[in-house]
Parts: sequence; structure tokens; C-alpha cells
Amino acid sequence: MISLKELLHGNQESDFTPEIMENAHFLLIRVNVIRKEWNKPMVVTSGLRTQADQARINPKATKSNHLTGHAIDILDEGLHLTRWLKTEGADLAACLGLYFELGNKDWVHMQDVPPKSGNRWFLP
Repeated sequence: MISLKELLHGNQESDFTPEIMENAHFLLIRVNVIRKEWNKPMVVTSGLRTQADQARINPKATKSNHLTGHAIDILDEGLHLTRWLKTEGADLAACLGLYFELGNKDWVHMQDVPPKSGNRWFLP
């Protein structure tokens, strides 16, 4: 199971508002359902981000869902998880209300808020 510590990715709960932490807890519940069904280890490459993290990682994305506890990135070398999410895991992902970013080379971005397009798989 993915832990809160992994989602915090080196940050502390006190770095975030109670609302952001509540969002993060709900995201973890959904992602851990995926993790259980995928039945393989999942490594968090980016989770909750502070403003300083965001400025370092992607300064152009000032409204990133990572800032509000609504997004997580999972290592996906070979894109095996991505393929599973598009096929066998597609119905589960839709039921859980998860959305995924297209175009990543070795990770999958999951978020629990719809993108502007409303598409399950979207371009940033």
C-alpha cells in the first residue's frame, strides 16, 4: 500500500492546510484501490508538493493538482501500469474518479479531479 509518508515525499503534514491533507487522504484511498488490483509495487515519484517544490519541479504549472493533494505520480518504466489502466483497469479507474495525463515517458500521473477537457486520459 502507498503510505501518507510516500505521498508527502519528504514534506511534513504541517506544511499543508487541513483541507489539502483531507484531499490527500481521499486520493490515497483511491490510488490504493488501484494498487491492490494492479498487485505490483508502486513507487511514488512525486506526491504532495509545496510551492517551493512546484517552483523547482515545474514552475510553469502554477495550479498543479500536486499542490492541493489531488495528484500523484507513479514510476512506470515500460508503461506497463499505463497500459493496464487503459485496458483491464479502465472501468475501475472510472469508478474511482481517477484521471491520467498522457505523454509521460516513465511515470503515470493520476489525479482525482477532472481536467479541463473532462477526458479520462488528457494532455496537460
